[in-house]
Amino acid sequence: MFRITLSLGGTVVRKYPFEKDSVTIGRDADCDISIDNVAVSRNHASITFTEGEYVLEDLQSGNGTFVNGEKVVTHVLQPGDAFVIGKYSLLFETVSDVESVVRESARKAGGDDATFRLDRKELEKLIGKAAKGEAKSSLIPEGGGNPVPLNRPWHFAGSSSDATIPASGPLVMPRIALFLKEEASYRLVRVGGKFGKVTVNQQDVDSRVLRVGDVIDICGKRYQFAQE
Repeated sequence: MFRITLSLGGTVVRKYPFEKDSVTIGRDADCDISIDNVAVSRNHASITFTEGEYVLEDLQSGNGTFVNGEKVVTHVLQPGDAFVIGKYSLLFETVSDVESVVRESARKAGGDDATFRLDRKELEKLIGKAAKGEAKSSLIPEGGGNPVPLNRPWHFAGSSSDATIPASGPLVMPRIALFLKEEASYRLVRVGGKFGKVTVNQQDVDSRVLRVGDVIDICGKRYQFAQE
């Protein structure tokens, strides 16, 4: 299962969750991701799951498909990759069982983002999925200051006095976000309400695996994710 987040000028237009092995992108209304823009070909690109990999393919489009500024014909997507079609950015993310917990909690809340939060049992379920072993990651505050070490299987951000990453603001919950250790990195998961900003590289986050250099904003405080 994977998700594509479509953005224009840094603003999220729509999030597309998929549970199938082949997805089409283009201007045609029959495409799985339909983008009504003249710079986008009718059948512009596709994503196909094959031999354990998600492969992005440009379908001989008029204006091309770009990954990291490079025009591509095919490209093996990694979680967190963003590619550009026309003026639109499309972020590729795989959906883990961690995110399944988050989605189910949001469903129980009736889709009300303002009041959504995970209860204790759901948090315990997430924490139980944390990878074991030594962690050597940190958050580097923007503008200087001491790095915040991420050296445990999980860390919370929020208004609580025991939060590793403090966050403040009107109606910000004691636990607004969770940094959950995975095998090679940390996953940032939004766990409490929608009051207060939680973004990665200026995009709203529900759940996302962090990559070195990612810029994280938690309630107005910005950090850069680093690993040894």
